[in-house]
Amino acid sequence: MIYKKYGEVFKKLRLQHHLLLSDFERVGLSKSTLSYFENGKSMISLDKLDLALQEMHTTFRSYMLMINNDEEDYWLSQFKEIEKAYFSNDLKKLQAIYMKNVKYDMEENQVIALSAKACYTKLSTDEIKYIENKLKSYQVWHSYEMYILVNTLEEINP
Repeated sequence: MIYKKYGEVFKKLRLQHHLLLSDFERVGLSKSTLSYFENGKSMISLDKLDLALQEMHTTFRSYMLMINNDEEDYWLSQFKEIEKAYFSNDLKKLQAIYMKNVKYDMEENQVIALSAKACYTKLSTDEIKYIENKLKSYQVWHSYEMYILVNTLEEINP
């Protein structure tokens, strides 16, 4: 099942913390529910998962990193590379990030490419409009949107 890894990682954490299935009953998870989850037969609600992770002193972010084999989301790693290249004035690295991402027609890759490009040269009018339209379309902002804004701020009309 597609959700199997969620339960497997949870079980590893639970065993690492020497906790029994019954230890999670205090947060509203029965032994059978947790067993089904750990065996990939069902999912549990996000609020219950968060409470269970708190019992193991594990953040949701750490748990997701474990599920993704300790790899950050692609966009986050790319924006960190942009930041590193910008502050070390590594124009070749910024250009490489641009070239790596511009060839893909996905929004994530396009905004990463333009964010990198904006750090070493002017964006075209169409590129500026593209970024401005993307930023205006986001109703809920988080790290992803902030990275786009920070890297393109000198080029756009906020």
